[in-house]
Parts: sequence; C-alpha cells; structure tokens
Amino acid sequence: MVLAAYEPWFGDSDHIDVGYSSHDRVVLAKQVEQAQNLGISAFVVDWYAKRKPFLDASFSLLQQVAADKNFKVALMYDEPEDSADPTSAAISALDYAYDQYIGPKATYRSAYLTYDGRRVIFLWP
Repeated sequence: MVLAAYEPWFGDSDHIDVGYSSHDRVVLAKQVEQAQNLGISAFVVDWYAKRKPFLDASFSLLQQVAADKNFKVALMYDEPEDSADPTSAAISALDYAYDQYIGPKATYRSAYLTYDGRRVIFLWP
C-alpha cells in the first residue's frame, strides 16, 4: 500500500494563496482521483485537532470524498509545541478524533485507513 502525506491548509487565510481551497469538494475529488491514478491508496493528513479549525474541516471534507471514491485517509496528529500538558492535549484530541472520524459512530468511518483491522494514527514529530 502506498501512502502520501497530505497538507490540508490551502485556502486558509493563514497560508499562502495557491488558487484553490482544501474546502472545495471538486478539488478534493480531483486530488483523490489523481492519487489513485498514481497508485496511491491513502492520504496521511496533517491534523492539529480543534487547535486549527480550518484544517479539521479540511480533513472532514476529505474523508467524505474518500468514502465516495473508495480511498482511505488517516490522521497525522501534530503535537502542540506550546502546551503545558501535552499528554492531556493529546488525549483530548484523540478522543475528539475517535468521536468524529474513527469510532463506530463516525459517519465516514469506512474511509479511515486500517492496518490488520485497526485504525492507524500517525504522530508528528
């Protein structure tokens, strides 16, 4: 299985304008199709949990598109650099990810990447 890192920040006012938005479902569908044509099976998406709402919404939209296209996505949790309690921050973020994207009540759970039947989460750094 070939995975590709995916940066979901395009279109965010905090990032350089490249002419498209990671909130545009048409753009996301085209990116997924291009990835599939290149033999890529899943995107590992840079994710900061609720700390960066634009990126969180981008993941949500990408997961929806992935479900429609028989493609997979996974979170790459970016640890907070300035947290006084990074363990609590990580637990809170991963609880949120479980509820929204990974767990049995997550609407588009079928698009979440698994390995040996288990959901995969990547950590950065």
